[in-house]
Amino acid sequence: MKKLTTIVMILALVAALAACGQEPAPDPEPEPQSIAAIAADAGVFETLLSILPEDLATALSDDDAGPFTVFAPTDDAFAAIASVLPTLSEADVREVLELHVVAGAVSSTDAIAAVSARSLGAELLYFIVDGDDLLIDGVARVESADIEASNGVIHVIDTVLLPKGTIVDVAVEAATADDEEFTVLVDAVLAADTTVFDTLADVAAGPFTVFAPTDAAFAALPDGALQGLLDDQEALTNVLLYHVTGAGALLASQVVGLVADAPVDVTMLNGGDVTVALENGAVKVNDATVVVTDILTANGVIHVIDSVLLPSD
Repeated sequence: MKKLTTIVMILALVAALAACGQEPAPDPEPEPQSIAAIAADAGVFETLLSILPEDLATALSDDDAGPFTVFAPTDDAFAAIASVLPTLSEADVREVLELHVVAGAVSSTDAIAAVSARSLGAELLYFIVDGDDLLIDGVARVESADIEASNGVIHVIDTVLLPKGTIVDVAVEAATADDEEFTVLVDAVLAADTTVFDTLADVAAGPFTVFAPTDAAFAALPDGALQGLLDDQEALTNVLLYHVTGAGALLASQVVGLVADAPVDVTMLNGGDVTVALENGAVKVNDATVVVTDILTANGVIHVIDSVLLPSD
């Protein structure tokens, strides 16, 4: 019996010595906080949190909601538009804030790969790489990316995003600017079947890529051709839809990558195909040359061309 007790004591001593040599167990990882809680703790999003509509604030505070991706402007970003904020209606504020939120968890890597995504308000956001920077809509720089929350992810941005307007909005704005452009295109859209206007004016439609002829391009048509189109609604509608593809909102970099090795046929909304090619560094759409790229809108991208595209029929 004495021998057994001695053995037990020795084993206990060995176990105690072994335990003394072990590292202490690490503290468990803290549970992630909600997007709203992380923003509140950061102390630099007070303006953002103060103007959130109640339902959106509740959703961003709910650990079980979402997931959401929030492109969060800092207080300094809001300070840059301090004179504008008081002039916005409640609906305007909601529109601006919903532009900063995307349904789903979108990492910076996902954003770069996707190029664009729909915001809660249905408007497109564009993710553009500029050197080492990731720019949202080409204007807001991501200062800090991929902050994980219990209900999504936060990317900190240095500029407040503002609504861009639809393809129709942008065209009308250009047509009424001091340096007018797209005046003929806008007149043509208004003269065509109403489906053309309704489609291009719908923020939730698309996304589209539009090859938009300049006023000079329309002026270069043979004598009488433009008036003939304006007098023939069916033909005019066919021509206008031949300038729009529903293949997505394609930025110039994507188009160049698409046709770098060989020309590519792209189907347009009228059912016909255009041939997109790279010639001497310039992008050609059939015989038209792209002269201005990447005009970003809420429902697609506009690239300006120097000739009117005419379907074979």
